[in-house]
Amino acid sequence: MDVPRAQLQYPLDAESEGTLKIYLKKLLPEMNRVQSLTIPAGATTFEIRGSDVMSLTGAAAVTIATISGGYNGQVLKLIFNDANITITDDATGVSNTVNLSAAFTSTANDVLQLVSDGTSWREVSRSVN
Repeated sequence: MDVPRAQLQYPLDAESEGTLKIYLKKLLPEMNRVQSLTIPAGATTFEIRGSDVMSLTGAAAVTIATISGGYNGQVLKLIFNDANITITDDATGVSNTVNLSAAFTSTANDVLQLVSDGTSWREVSRSVN
């Protein structure tokens, strides 16, 4: 099998289509696209739906205290579509809580990036657009 050296050296880089990259795209297609979620009125939590990127809309003003369904080391990007979602800051380290620099209240086109330590979420960055 004649495989270019770049594919062997960097099987997951953006330019190559190495065997591992092709296999992962076929095995986990949901990981390759943004998952949309409308959070219902009165909700205080939501569950990650198999993707590292989620587009969120609030059906009404909601305050989120926990995010479930993540795994240790997961980097989660949240894209907000409206100003209906507030995520509370909780530094207790309790399961599924979110440790932020300060509470986050969304506006359209904002992005919040979090990382899971296996128990709770920690803020990596925020972009208020």
